[in-house]
Amino acid sequence: QRRAGPLYDGGKNLCLPVPLRAPCVVYSIGTWDDTTFESSPILSACQVHAFEIDPAPRKRIQHVFDAHRNWTLHPYGIAARDDSVRGVRGLGGVVKELGH
Repeated sequence: QRRAGPLYDGGKNLCLPVPLRAPCVVYSIGTWDDTTFESSPILSACQVHAFEIDPAPRKRIQHVFDAHRNWTLHPYGIAARDDSVRGVRGLGGVVKELGH
């Protein structure tokens, strides 16, 4: 087990048998406005896709994503299936759309 990010809420535990190497893809669901997970050196070789449904934190962190060529911030949440009322998309459809 490895830790990406700090010990508080922004960090996440990862179950990785070996360190991540390119090509790799990370989906970060619900960033709020904390990019410490995405900024972790463990993930530096990866393409990062973050999904944030709330426009306020998206606005606060967009500049961080713009500064990383392999990071993309998506303006919707992730759920089991698409629900336009809630502003979420189904994970399976997103994975297919992004070509992963």
